[in-house]
Amino acid sequence: PQGYFLLATFAPTGPKQCSELDIVQYDKDKIVQLLGGGFTLIKTTSETHPHPNGSTQDFNYFLFQKL
Repeated sequence: PQGYFLLATFAPTGPKQCSELDIVQYDKDKIVQLLGGGFTLIKTTSETHPHPNGSTQDFNYFLFQKL
């Protein structure tokens, strides 16, 4: 019933590929639209994550609750 889930995505300012695979970048509006009306966005935060090669990658985190 009204459970929670945490989703991490590459941010729009993040990389275009990861491990040579194309990825999709999400911001708040894009992820809310993708999930439709069955969930409420509770909280969002961003992180700049250090990569082993010395660069950084931007991630977005989203906490949702099922309606």
